[in-house]
Parts: sequence; C-alpha cells; structure tokens
Amino acid sequence: MPKRRILFILTCVGLLVMLWCLDKYWAPLDEGIMTVGAERILAGEMPYRDIFVVMYPPGQLYVLALLYKIFGVSLGIGRLYAALIQTGIAISVFLITDLLTVRPKGTRRAVPLLAYIIALTCLAPRMGALPTPIWPGMALSLWALYFFMRYCKGTADRGLTADFVYTWLFASSAIMFRHDIGIFLCGALILGLFLKRERFIRIIYAGLIILSIPFFFGIYLYLQKAMPDLIASLFLFPFVHEKTACLPFPRPCLDLRMIFHGSLAFINNNQYYIPVAAYAVALIAAVSSWIRARKLEWAELGIIVTAVFGIGIFNQVRIRPDPAHLLTIIFPSIILFAYLLPKRGWIRIGTALIAFLFVLLAIKNIDKGFKNVIRKPLRGDVVLTKFSRGSLYIPKDEQKDVVSCVKFIEGHTAPGERIYFGNRPHSVDAFGGSLVIHTLCGRLPSEKYYELLPGLVTDAGVQAEIVRSLDRHRVRYLVLQDVDVSGSIEKKDAGLLDTFIQEHFAASAAFGKYHIYERK
Repeated sequence: MPKRRILFILTCVGLLVMLWCLDKYWAPLDEGIMTVGAERILAGEMPYRDIFVVMYPPGQLYVLALLYKIFGVSLGIGRLYAALIQTGIAISVFLITDLLTVRPKGTRRAVPLLAYIIALTCLAPRMGALPTPIWPGMALSLWALYFFMRYCKGTADRGLTADFVYTWLFASSAIMFRHDIGIFLCGALILGLFLKRERFIRIIYAGLIILSIPFFFGIYLYLQKAMPDLIASLFLFPFVHEKTACLPFPRPCLDLRMIFHGSLAFINNNQYYIPVAAYAVALIAAVSSWIRARKLEWAELGIIVTAVFGIGIFNQVRIRPDPAHLLTIIFPSIILFAYLLPKRGWIRIGTALIAFLFVLLAIKNIDKGFKNVIRKPLRGDVVLTKFSRGSLYIPKDEQKDVVSCVKFIEGHTAPGERIYFGNRPHSVDAFGGSLVIHTLCGRLPSEKYYELLPGLVTDAGVQAEIVRSLDRHRVRYLVLQDVDVSGSIEKKDAGLLDTFIQEHFAASAAFGKYHIYERK
C-alpha cells in the first residue's frame, strides 16, 4: 500500500480515537491554567509570572488565545486542538520508525505500525485530550527529530537543505511551549551535528535558527514589560512546592505474580523502567554498530540523539514519578524500541524485556481508557454537563456542586466583572484547585498574580498584591475551595490574605467544597 494512503488511514484512525476521548476527562486545575491564561491574553493582560511558575512558556497560551479569538472561548476548541496535536505525535512516531526500520519481505511496516499503536495508547485514551503544553512541546520535538534524521540520511554537502531548516525551526518552536523539553532537544541535536562532523558554520546556522523565535518573542515581552516576571519565575519551580518535588522513585518489582494481582505492582512499578532500559540498550547497540563499522551511520546517529534527548526529559519523571509525567515523555523510548526490534544477537534479550514491559503498559493503558471513556459514562460515574462555553463530563459527586457554583456566579455578577478563586485557608501549601470555573462562568480573576496553583505561590508579597487587586477591582464575590490540610506545609506570613477576607467578606453560599463569600 502506498505510504500516503497509510498515513491518511493512520491519521483518520488517530483522530477517531482522540475525538472519542475528547470530553471524558475532568482536570479543572490543568485545563483551567491554560484556558484562563489564554482568556487573560485576550483581555490584554500579560500573565507570565503565573505561567512560568509551572514551567509553562507562553506559546500554548497564545495559540489558545488565537483559537478563542477566531472561534470564541470554548472548552471544545481547546480539546479539539489537543486531539489534533496528539494525532500528530502518533504520526511522527510512525514516520520516524518507518525511516529507521529495515523491513524484510513479508513484514512490511509491521514495526512502525506497532510503534504507532503503542504511541496511540499513551495519548488521549489514557491521558485525555487536554490542551496542556506538553503535547505541542513533544510534537514539535518529535517532528524536529524526524527532519534531523531525514537530513542526516540524505544531506547535501553544500547549502542549507529544507530538512535542516525544518529541524531547527521545529526545535526552536518547542522551546516556546515547554522550554525544558526544547532546551534538552536542542542540546541533543547540536551534539548530533558535532558527531556528524558538520562544518562549524552549520552549527552556527543551527544556533541562529534556534534563537530566532525565542529572541523575537523576548523582544515583545520586553516591550510589554513582562521580562522581570518571566525571568524570576524560571527559577521558582519546582523548588517552591516541597510536597510534590523529589518523590521517591518506585523500586522494580520482580514478582511476576503481581502482574495480575489487584495492586498491579509489577506493571505500576516497572513501567518507569521502560525508558531506562530502552535508553541503555539502544545506546549500547548504536555505539557498538559505530565501533564495528568504524564510522557513524545516519541511523545510529539519530538513535544516539533520540536517546540523549530522552535521557534529558526523563528528569521530570525522576522528580515526579507518576503516569501523567511518564506517558507524556515515553515516545523517544518507543522509537528506540522500534530500532531495536529487528536487531539480532545479545541485543534481543534486552529488546524482549522492553517488548514485554511495553505490552503490559499498552494493556494497562487500553484498560484505563476503556474505564474512563466507556464504562464511567455508561455507569453514570461521570455526567455530561453543558455550559455556555462547552460541554464535558464531570464526576457525579462533583457535578451538582460545580453547576450550582457556576450558576451562582453568573447570576450574581455581570459579564466582565472580576471574581477571586482561592483556598480556604491560604496558609496551606495545597496542590489543587478548580481554576476552570473561571472559564465556565466567564469571569476572569481579579489579581495579576492569581493563584495559579492555590497555596503554592501565595507568599506574603503575592498576598499583598491580591489584597490590592481585590480593592482595585472592587471585587464583590470570592470562591474559596476546601483543601486537604493533612500533611500540608504551613507557609510563613500567610495570614495577610485570610485576615483581609475575614474583615471585608462574609459567607454567602456553599456548594460542596466551594464556599462563596460576598463583600460586606
């Protein structure tokens, strides 16, 4: 079958899978971070300190703001955009592995198709189609790797080829969505040019293209007087959040009986070692081929660059080992695994182990996707809920409270009026919050340094800023959310905002964990 027809079929399949999962996931903090940030940009604001505090550069916000400008503010628009990006990730994995794989007769494209299927299970079926910046950051990185490998495979000795330019433009763009991912990618690609023994002038060209997009955007931020917030926030996360930084990394589980045990410890623990094994085995295989051939072939160069990139971004899984962080960066491992599959000799032992773990992970992802996308809606565990700005499924035990809270705010405030959404109390370092309620009710935050992660960045200086903003905007209503105080860290000088609220606001209504206060 022609390659174009295969790509068309795979794109259609990917979109069907992503769209099927479009509205089934409730992530009020993660989604709210992006939707509210994009709305603030449409309102002419510069929310950079808020965004960079969680390692989110402004690229995704501006894309969402543009989409909202064209189509109107809607949760569905953001999720559809995420579904398209995730489909692009799966397609890029197929193209890279198709480029790398030597296909004997009778197994035409079997390995790239397997890689595509594994990638597909790690996307929306398991994680949801949420417009978080990790997806475009990863998509741009993978496409940069694809064009880099094409460039290495068929480069011309003179001039800048299109693949060379595409490589560095995609890499530069990745920095604008996730600067940590983009920086690790650019470092790996520059290493690739050195290993390829490229002329120094081409390395200079690559550096200039890398800096082009961030440089011109930096000028824009400087003119908008947003640079101080940007620079200060780059050094703030994750050190400020003691509860979730440097979580213990899971130990490997060697008991095969735990595969089917209720805890699924074999799968849950060992899934974090898939990238470790893939990086190690692929690097050894590529370097061994390099030594035996006494020259570095383009495929081995691409594998080394991919592995180095993967090792760099694995840092976020090391700091916070949970499935969300693992599955969003596992795609380099899939590429390395596909490269290893046709290999023979001792490499087959490591490849067989990786394949076993990947099969278990895919099964778990499919099972989780089935539960979230099919079983929960059918059983009524999540309820499809319509708002003026889109529809989505909300957990049954929260649905009534969310709807009541949104209706109250819409009924008691005017369009364009500001509200404040915070914690009860603010002295607790709690990682949570339903920031998407701002978008659902169409009311923006009142303060510049709003509580992006409630309780996380509300030090004394930010609290004073919030207090001034409540007076400046004459805010009449606050929504304060109950938080889990068990094991929480009390912040110093955290009473300023709570004291102000007690003196100037009184409880007006309560809907579950959402408490509404009205100015006295």
